[in-house]
Amino acid sequence: QFLGLAADAAEAGDHTFASLISSIQTDESRHAQIGGPALQVLIANGQKATAQKKVDIAFWRAWKLFAVLTGPMMDYYTPLEHRKQSFKEFMEEWIVAQFERALTDLGLDLPWYWDHFLEELSQTHHGMHLGVWFWRPTVWWNPAAGVTPTERD
Repeated sequence: QFLGLAADAAEAGDHTFASLISSIQTDESRHAQIGGPALQVLIANGQKATAQKKVDIAFWRAWKLFAVLTGPMMDYYTPLEHRKQSFKEFMEEWIVAQFERALTDLGLDLPWYWDHFLEELSQTHHGMHLGVWFWRPTVWWNPAAGVTPTERD
């Protein structure tokens, strides 16, 4: 997420934000490297059910946060000429496939709500953006960005 966001920001000419996100990415990459080994330790010590529960809870929370922070930004606030793929396409390519593979490699199951999550890829972030659009006085930016008639088409 961070590398792609930094690249998109640089391509759009926002080099300050690109540098900030690149810096955050190095810290987050360390965090990402802890999850797999921690789950392996739990599984190796007879705590597979605990590992599965932690994955189920953490993925759902991460999905909801990611959907609100990244989905509208990709599908509504990135200028058309700089959009490479939709949020759903990004999720299917970079999150769904890799997450499924990682869980399989660990011997864990997909979260029990996986089919519901896949359905939400088509709608959740759009609903969140509608909320921002209709409650514009409550946000600190101009939510009209990204929803001109051309972009809606």
